[in-house]
Amino acid sequence: MNEVAGQFNIGGMEALIAFGALIVGLLTGLITSMLSMRANQREARAEMSTAYLGLETHSSAIFQFEAENAEAMEPYRLRKKPMRLPKGGAGQKVTEQLYFQSLNLFEVAANFRKQGIVDHTVFASWVAWFYELNSDWYFREIWDNIRTNYTPDVRSIFDAGMLVFDAPDLSDEERLRAFYFGVSNALGGCAVVETWLETSKDRSKERDWFASYLKAQRKAA
Repeated sequence: MNEVAGQFNIGGMEALIAFGALIVGLLTGLITSMLSMRANQREARAEMSTAYLGLETHSSAIFQFEAENAEAMEPYRLRKKPMRLPKGGAGQKVTEQLYFQSLNLFEVAANFRKQGIVDHTVFASWVAWFYELNSDWYFREIWDNIRTNYTPDVRSIFDAGMLVFDAPDLSDEERLRAFYFGVSNALGGCAVVETWLETSKDRSKERDWFASYLKAQRKAA
């Protein structure tokens, strides 16, 4: 009987060791997975930060280009085509360069948005820039000739803009709202873009914070 008990103890010990090894293996795998997820999350955050910084850097360069050439581009950046245009075409070429730089950047931003690298709110903040380009008579005049150079998202955005600006009976406010709705629709129904004009005007959170701050200050006084 002692021999049987000894065999049982040995067998039980081996089972416990095996079970312990299994638990250690599972925990090791879980910890490794968690560390890998955290590393991936850090890499994703770093990728998003780098992408955002890159977009902001390139957009700043475009704004600087626009400021430096504002006078030459002015006749081409009006809502309606003027009766006369400057001779030589220098302003026309500079304006086209602005459009091409901007559209290339928009294409990158739209792609980043689709991949989840750029947040939808960041992308929505750029829609005002899209609207500004679409409001230029010269951009609308050449769009059909250049649209095939761009991705479907960018084409859809500015195709929607063409429809909005071709509508003759819209007020400026109606045109702006229609544009945001058109961009939202072009992106498959983006609620962030569609409601951007309303949410960007909502200052209730700031008012609530300030009211709470004043109440606390008065109570402490």
